[in-house]
Amino acid sequence: MNALPGPETEQCFVIEGWVREHGWTAGCEVGVLRGRNLFHLLDLFVRLSMIAVDQWLRLDDTGEPGFETYARYDMESYARHVMDRAVGYGERCKVRRLASVEAAKTVPDGSLDFVFIDACHTEAAVRADIAAWAPKVKPSGYLTGHDRQRPEVRRVLDDLLAGWEAWPSKCWRIARSEFRLITYRYDIRESSDIRRAPPNGPNPERTICDVHREAFEIARDDLASLAPVQAARIMGLMAEAFDMGKRMSDKLFRCSGKQGFAGRGLKR
Repeated sequence: MNALPGPETEQCFVIEGWVREHGWTAGCEVGVLRGRNLFHLLDLFVRLSMIAVDQWLRLDDTGEPGFETYARYDMESYARHVMDRAVGYGERCKVRRLASVEAAKTVPDGSLDFVFIDACHTEAAVRADIAAWAPKVKPSGYLTGHDRQRPEVRRVLDDLLAGWEAWPSKCWRIARSEFRLITYRYDIRESSDIRRAPPNGPNPERTICDVHREAFEIARDDLASLAPVQAARIMGLMAEAFDMGKRMSDKLFRCSGKQGFAGRGLKR
């Protein structure tokens, strides 16, 4: 994490500075609420197109740290306001009244200059949002977001996005070229680029078969229909399986070296 570049200010002005700095023309805000950031940017930058993602729903409390019910907000009124005002921007403003991960499926990979994530702040939801939206960012773009001061958000940033930058107004960002993420496909045996260790460390009594079995039980219906918590659990299981495989490989190499197989094609 890098130091703050300046004094605190409103988040819409932080994003404005980024757009000016990089000349972005395609962005997405995940978690729009009243549309303060969205319309501020669209009014200032006539070449900028935005995707606005929000469910605008009041939710039942799950008790998870970082969860927000939005009971204090008139969400339906906010939804009408944003959708009605968005019409005036034509093709420059597309509203997706969907859950974050579902909305991400409607956006082509590598099509956005930036994504600003400010949706559900539970650890599982933040992990799922980052995993869903990072592929949508161009190689030259940035993944950005809000509420870096929250412990749940900060844990995910430190875990998945080493080197993220802290900006004023509780914002964060990282260049797409600076990180690699956990990814998974419909066949989770093809999972790749898993680098996160299991959250509670490896369990020596579990085998790699146990891990895959649990993952397949969770995903047996369809990964596309999984809730964020389930998707995050699968990513954790794949990380655990990767960690087990690495330990097994290291052990094999050590044993083969002791038994004189180092020159028979077994190389690190």
